[in-house]
Amino acid sequence: MRFFGVTKEDMENSRKAKPYLRVLGLDDKGRDLLSKLSKSNPKLPVITSVKDFYKHSNNRVLNNMLNLDILATDIYTLEYLNDSQSNLDYTQKIVTLPKPEDFIKEDFIQ
Repeated sequence: MRFFGVTKEDMENSRKAKPYLRVLGLDDKGRDLLSKLSKSNPKLPVITSVKDFYKHSNNRVLNNMLNLDILATDIYTLEYLNDSQSNLDYTQKIVTLPKPEDFIKEDFIQ
């Protein structure tokens, strides 16, 4: 049985697979944490670009898991009130937050 294209085999494979780390956004603390995680777990796949991951990955299970992740994003964006978009996983860049001291107070006061 399939639910949005997800099969029982997909579910079983995802339970057995070693996970990947998908970076959607970060700040300076996140960069430090990501660096530490990468050094302490060199085999942990870190995805900062879907396109680049697919170019270099030959792991069928992880590729399939990422396909399902992308499908979930596409389904989620169908509910956008204005300008529903697909393929955001390919077009949306990682969100990087500036240091708190780099915020200009007037930008947040109306």
